Amino acid sequence: VIDITLAPVNDAPIVSGIVPAQTTPILSSPIAIAATATVADIDNGTLAAATVTLSNARDGDRLDFSSQPGIVGTYDANTHTLTLTGSASVADYEAALRSVSFSSTSGDPGTRTVTITVSDGLVDSPVQSVELDVYAVPLDLDRGVTVIGAAGANAGSN
Repeated sequence: VIDITLAPVNDAPIVSGIVPAQTTPILSSPIAIAATATVADIDNGTLAAATVTLSNARDGDRLDFSSQPGIVGTYDANTHTLTLTGSASVADYEAALRSVSFSSTSGDPGTRTVTITVSDGLVDSPVQSVELDVYAVPLDLDRGVTVIGAAGANAGSN
């Protein structure tokens, strides 16, 4: 008689389907970072946490999300980290990640990197990254500008 003992292994959850590069103007409406994300965990129906971190962030950059059942989110403006916690279904974490948005009032263009992980409470997923190219919108000085002459008289309006 041969005895075989099988030890279960906890597989890591997976985040996939994220568009790796996006562009957005400064001072625009918030943009969804992971609108096409899919989340899976082959051996767990629930997850415990997700972390979304913004690197190369500027003052005025922000991450937000739409609340989902069982998930609480906190944003730390010092570390530019959005932490989602709570025991919730994989589908609820997927919906939460799909709703994560970036906005900026910094006035400082440049590339920001967003990293995303999820956890089943024991094992974290591999990191997924998104590069955000944040650009300045040129001012249109020919529209809606009133020019005042040297004597204070209205010299013209476009």
